[in-house]
Amino acid sequence: MYVTERAVFNLSGTELVLVETALGIDIDKDILEKIDFQPQMDKEIKEMDKRLVDRSAMKIKGDLETLKICIPKIDYLIGSLVNSSD
Repeated sequence: MYVTERAVFNLSGTELVLVETALGIDIDKDILEKIDFQPQMDKEIKEMDKRLVDRSAMKIKGDLETLKICIPKIDYLIGSLVNSSD
């Protein structure tokens, strides 16, 4: 996965696939005209999470808990990542 301020690309074999764009991005003008290759386009290009550009706390505790990843002391990690005003 390759993440820029404008887009997210996934690697599929040897080609990049555009899968997400930032809010307000024009794919042709803001991405394709600025790169030297033609990426594949995902069937459903998503918009990046609005919380990425919001200046307030992201409130990601619920998102992290639903991932169900196996990390020791996940409560400690979540607590250190999330503002206590959650």
